[in-house]
Amino acid sequence: MAAASLAAAGLPVAVVNPSRVRCFAQAMGKNAKTDAIDAAVIAHFADAVRPEARALPDEETRIFADLVARRRQIIAMMVAERQRDKR
Repeated sequence: MAAASLAAAGLPVAVVNPSRVRCFAQAMGKNAKTDAIDAAVIAHFADAVRPEARALPDEETRIFADLVARRRQIIAMMVAERQRDKR
């Protein structure tokens, strides 16, 4: 992950929801998507919004979050299978 590499290098990192940047681009009238346009929009977004840089979760927290997400997936699959069995 690029954010983790940048944080490991001691650089400040802000992770932003991509849809937020996309809405910003559309508000600017930038509907085309190319690497050059995306880079310019991201730079303009960062300059205008100044998202807060924060520390990324440590390795143990990321592993725990992955396990919790997988548990949710398995529970959803089990519920779906129970519903299928009832038919």
